[in-house]
Amino acid sequence: MTNRTWLILPLLAVSLTAAAPRVSTHKWVVNFADAQCLAERDYGTADAPLRLVLKQPPLGDVIQLAVVQKKGAGAPVQYDGRVKFDDRPPLKLSVLKFEPKAAKVKTYLFNIPIKDFEHARVANIVSVSAPGMREEFKLSNVSSVMKIMDECVADLRNLFNIDPAGQRAMAGIKPPDGTLAGMFSPNDYPDDAIRRSQSGTVEVMILVDEKGSVADCAIVGSSASAALDGQTCAVMRARAKFRPAQGTDGRPTRGAFRQRITWRVQ
Repeated sequence: MTNRTWLILPLLAVSLTAAAPRVSTHKWVVNFADAQCLAERDYGTADAPLRLVLKQPPLGDVIQLAVVQKKGAGAPVQYDGRVKFDDRPPLKLSVLKFEPKAAKVKTYLFNIPIKDFEHARVANIVSVSAPGMREEFKLSNVSSVMKIMDECVADLRNLFNIDPAGQRAMAGIKPPDGTLAGMFSPNDYPDDAIRRSQSGTVEVMILVDEKGSVADCAIVGSSASAALDGQTCAVMRARAKFRPAQGTDGRPTRGAFRQRITWRVQ
């Protein structure tokens, strides 16, 4: 597994009334997908979908928390948001709202430092807010869910030949290789980030399948800008191509590519 750094420069230098916490009659569902570890719980109905979703990457210091609601309208937007566990001081975080064209839902995505997410394991309520959205979810069994997620992450590391230390591929595995030349352009700099004069470094882990295609992009180190984090993975998923990893038998196998991308407004 490689660890590289790339720099991108741009061309240009509501308050809502709180409601009672949502209570779910559904269990947590942990999805042991081929390239992702997701846990989600349904708090809504068929007519008014509402889900709380957690994504844990194979490595790094970030866990993603997403609130999925009924689709609205509009392009991706970055907001200043908050996440609060019980009565602890709220975490002030950047949040990205996006609404995929093919989906019938919109998603508010927060990148939470793992050290802060530890409070969720014993919390009774999580409150999330952003302009136009405020929700409180009654929690239960989060500690048990995260233990299962840890097992999923361990399986994911084995599947993609990731050394737990995160600095190299497993012994005998030649990691995937590729180049960023021409992949990013100044026009990729998110408008929201330019307006806010946001710069920062995003660290991602790209999971690469046997064909050299991107199986997943996970944020393992946040820039503190949801727009920059989200755009980094969007570009990687759309354009990145790699020579797949090689196993001890010389055949293509799954691997991981760890990358730092620096966005800077000048």
